[in-house]
Amino acid sequence: MRTGMDSQIVAADIVRYAQDEASWRHGILDFNEIPPPALAQRMTSQASLADTMRQGQINQGGRVTQAAAGLRDLLNTSAQLTAAAENLRLQRRVLWLTIASLIVAAIAAASAIVALRMSGNTPPVTPNPTPTSSSSSLRTEPPHTRRPGATKASTPASRLLGPTGGPDTSSAG
Repeated sequence: MRTGMDSQIVAADIVRYAQDEASWRHGILDFNEIPPPALAQRMTSQASLADTMRQGQINQGGRVTQAAAGLRDLLNTSAQLTAAAENLRLQRRVLWLTIASLIVAAIAAASAIVALRMSGNTPPVTPNPTPTSSSSSLRTEPPHTRRPGATKASTPASRLLGPTGGPDTSSAG
């Protein structure tokens, strides 16, 4: 691709240079054919060697420019076809991946349905009782440790200790 771009730039420069006759003829030796005087009348005049070279550079430069444009179009088409083929391969892979994920999703849905049917024999969940506002704000002990009619001082741990915090000696006697 780089060579094509370089040749297109160089060919365009050569054509531009050859089309400017004044700059092209500068420093160019021109060879003219000089026939013998006896043959000079029978021969037709031809273009000089320098003019023939100049016209050849213009023609060849134009052909190279056209060929480079055609080559660039061909490379572009080839690249597009390669990309299209790769996209088709990718689409096939994605199709198989999609099918596999749908199979996995169907298996997961079926196992969830089976699990729900199997767990249908469990007892229903009962709602938790809600405490009233007056009784829950005054309690300091959990309700399962308190006996009805008992006060804080009559708990089993406080019965073992006396008023000073030591062992109770009044009932042992």
